[in-house]
Amino acid sequence: MREGDKATLRRIPLEVFHENKIEVVDEVLAADVADHGMLPPGFPAGREGLKGFITALKVALPDMRYTMIHEVAEGDVVA
Repeated sequence: MREGDKATLRRIPLEVFHENKIEVVDEVLAADVADHGMLPPGFPAGREGLKGFITALKVALPDMRYTMIHEVAEGDVVA
């Protein structure tokens, strides 16, 4: 199952960032997802905050490419 979890996580950079499919955030992340400090001040926690942050990044850096270097899956955590 961990490889499936990693494949699900990969949808964020591949589909959200590279294909502009922001709705994928709602499909792959739980409504109460914890961001562990990733979001800057001013963005609400959870999926809505993440979508707002990604949208702001895409506006500020339209040619930005996202590369995953490491994937970790332990217990019930995938990062």
